[in-house]
Amino acid sequence: MSSSLPSSILFMGGKCECRPHRYHAGACGDPGFPRQAHRWLAAVTSIWRKLHRVVHHSEYKSVLPELLDHAEPHFVAFTSGLNSEGRPWCPDCSAAMPIIREVVLGAGGSLLEVSVGTRADWADRQHPMRVDPQCPVRYVPTLYHWSTEGCGSSVSNPLSSDETEENLRLTVAKFVQQTAAGQRYVDRLTREIIQSGGKGCGGC
Repeated sequence: MSSSLPSSILFMGGKCECRPHRYHAGACGDPGFPRQAHRWLAAVTSIWRKLHRVVHHSEYKSVLPELLDHAEPHFVAFTSGLNSEGRPWCPDCSAAMPIIREVVLGAGGSLLEVSVGTRADWADRQHPMRVDPQCPVRYVPTLYHWSTEGCGSSVSNPLSSDETEENLRLTVAKFVQQTAAGQRYVDRLTREIIQSGGKGCGGC
């Protein structure tokens, strides 16, 4: 991606390649272009770049600063690990994750996918993500909106393989649109539970 700045810097895969310019004598290591300026340019351009990474749940918190350094809006999707065939062992994840990637990245946002591990790992009721005090994950997949203040609204119940692809796409698109605009998102099933006073809902 070519920068309109006088230095004529090209950022390629997170690295810079500099072309000679009347304001810039030569290569990136040239004393004519201070290191501080490179760091500033790297920081500025990072907010324009989308991030998409897949990590294990044991390391995802260490990657959050990198997520927040990239293009907004920011989302974290908790999903299943892969089976012996290299596919998600969770059918809901198989159905929803391609749509989540398409919608989030298509909106210009950044996505961090977090694997909860194997089916046996997730069966443990004391799984670290199930009992996380700040951002608990009850089901996979669960999609969280993320900001500098931490996790915000989430959606999980409607992300089911029982839903049609169209309905999944509409759900994810609505979630991304509302949370990116700073609005709180409550899915239909959660709304029915709230309206029933916590007694349950017809679609649960």
